[in-house]
Amino acid sequence: MFVKVSPENQCNYKFLFDDWKYFSLTVYYVLKNKLGELVVDNLNNPTYAKLSHSRTSFIAGLYDKNIANQILESLPQKTAIIFSDNNWYTHVEDFFSKKPDIKFAFKERTTFSSDSLSIKHLNSLKKSLLEGFVLDKVDANAIENLPKELTENYSAYFGSAEKFMKQGLGFYVRYGKDIVCLASAALPIIDNSLEIDIITIDDPQYRRKGLATAACIALIEFCLKESITPHWDAQDERSAIFAKKLGFTKPVKWKLYYWYKKP
Repeated sequence: MFVKVSPENQCNYKFLFDDWKYFSLTVYYVLKNKLGELVVDNLNNPTYAKLSHSRTSFIAGLYDKNIANQILESLPQKTAIIFSDNNWYTHVEDFFSKKPDIKFAFKERTTFSSDSLSIKHLNSLKKSLLEGFVLDKVDANAIENLPKELTENYSAYFGSAEKFMKQGLGFYVRYGKDIVCLASAALPIIDNSLEIDIITIDDPQYRRKGLATAACIALIEFCLKESITPHWDAQDERSAIFAKKLGFTKPVKWKLYYWYKKP
């Protein structure tokens, strides 16, 4: 049996997520700002928790079969599911495989350590951009002129140029007046830590030009100088290779699960 935690008390249960390995900044930000729904197995002495936000459920606590079944039965379909304990993975696959009307899938991601990042290494990667491309730090004017393709996280977690300038950070590359690549905080900086989001306009003329490399180097270098810890969680192998190039180390693969009813 799980009990819903009132929004004003959610921060009191942050300790359940202290050892969280994946998307930890998102978890802490959601709890701190009371943006999600939190349920626990016991209000006074909790050992399990489910934090739900934006069609994602974060499950904290050591694996237990009975608790696991309760949690999985309660999840709406098309919800992304993330676990704090790897022992859950075998169970969730077994749980869903026994349900003939359910289809489940996962995306393998890779999280990294920033312990070995260095300005010296970043400097060794620097190259001049091709003529016409300009690298600069994000300001209010740049935010107001971001193309739609680059605004997904900005819209979800910031919503205004003023909030981004106070709580975010980023560098962009423009071609002429058009911003074509953005490396920035995926959500507001929390506890001097920043989750990196990088995106380049999907157009052949902007590919393989070193735009993402230049923007990420500038962002990471700024973070290191300002004692901000950059975080990188790769959504695919290409992103993981890029992270290693930039100096992130100790890759750990993990699975982001989804499920939905078969038509």
